[in-house]
Amino acid sequence: CTRKLDISNFSYNNTTLGNLSVHSMLDFATMGILLKGVISNQKKQDSYVDGYIFPTKDSISIAFDVDHVPLKFIQPFINSILIDAEGEASGHVVLEGNFERITVYGDAFAHNFSFGVPFINTRYHLSDSLHFDKDKIYFDNVTLYDEFENTAKGRGYIKHKYFTQTEYDIEIYNARKMFVFDVPRTTGIPYYGTIFGSGDVRVIGNDYNTNIAVN
Repeated sequence: CTRKLDISNFSYNNTTLGNLSVHSMLDFATMGILLKGVISNQKKQDSYVDGYIFPTKDSISIAFDVDHVPLKFIQPFINSILIDAEGEASGHVVLEGNFERITVYGDAFAHNFSFGVPFINTRYHLSDSLHFDKDKIYFDNVTLYDEFENTAKGRGYIKHKYFTQTEYDIEIYNARKMFVFDVPRTTGIPYYGTIFGSGDVRVIGNDYNTNIAVN
């Protein structure tokens, strides 16, 4: 039989995605539960859900065609690198794996994606493409803006093991008077000041260590 479930203000990782309406039914051929649904936000932008849950195999495979979904939900996955993520995303992504080891792959366009970088205390924003492999999030030749609309180009990746044990390699190049450092003297750390810079920066690290090379 087919069952329908409606959830108002459906949330994930403390982020409200919209109102969820989903139909489910048991597929006897695969012994999976088929899900088809839609998430509607306040702007009447719809995101679609289509896939399976396999209870006997402890696994899922669900595709999402999203339209302006809030990006804030990714914050727990990037806490070691970026803070206060804001913006929206549209595109096609797939969640697969068992309930404890979920992978994501697909492509999305980030609309006004903004974020802070904690160790240099600055904030940036972009509107460009992001790509997801099962163990990596990567981007290439995106245009990055600082708080004063100065620009740079960026490319790099964040590798992960089921969104834990992250490693990252990010290059910022062709920066032009970019706002790259803003740490007040009152923080108690030995280095402080405000810096605008031009040139290239490479940030390599993991959950425990970060190395920055500046040219």
